[in-house]
Amino acid sequence: MEGVTVQRYAAGISAITWTPGDLVLVRNNNDFFASLIRLGERLRMKDKRWSYWNHAAIVIEADGTLIEAQPPNVHRINADQYLDCDYAVVGMDEWANQRDRDQCVAYLQSQIGDGYSWLAILGMAI
Repeated sequence: MEGVTVQRYAAGISAITWTPGDLVLVRNNNDFFASLIRLGERLRMKDKRWSYWNHAAIVIEADGTLIEAQPPNVHRINADQYLDCDYAVVGMDEWANQRDRDQCVAYLQSQIGDGYSWLAILGMAI
């Protein structure tokens, strides 16, 4: 993808810096639904290299605080929760200026607590 930087981290390695507004892609190998998500991505996506990942979150604080949607809702987590997984930090510097990043973070924070279910995930697959 043009205009982004991708820094990959193997399981057990922590990112040194976190920039609010950046995207975090995660690969969880120990989950049946994660495998289904990756299969669906391989079938639907033209750029197959992104089908390696099965989950995404957004950085909202420089300490590694993320916002993600996982059943049952949208919530905050720390990136350390993904230390046992391969993950990548996608830097959006050429796509997003500081105002864009601030708006993204503000919007995501407004979604904390909103419901998110397996039905929502199924809806995305259809």
